[in-house]
Amino acid sequence: MSGITDLFAYKSVPLTKLGQTTTGNAVISTDDGTNFEPVLDSGPTKAPQGFPFMISCKAQEVVKPIPTMGEWGLISLGLILLIVGTTAIKESKLQTKGA
Repeated sequence: MSGITDLFAYKSVPLTKLGQTTTGNAVISTDDGTNFEPVLDSGPTKAPQGFPFMISCKAQEVVKPIPTMGEWGLISLGLILLIVGTTAIKESKLQTKGA
């Protein structure tokens, strides 16, 4: 089992617990995440080691598009309102003449 035992390769100190040789199964990459190797104790046992970690994240702002009608939708709405309006005016004039 090959692995990295150089303490200077880590950005954190591996976990330690008195009387326990194996403290986790951490892996480390020295080539920006292409290959990973296990983190091993530098002692004679070369036992797998773990790292303390903290998950820190920031919620991304989700931008939802505002639904719009666009140019053709506005033109269509205008024409519909024009047709309905002129029809309503004609009907009201017919009702006033008939009364």
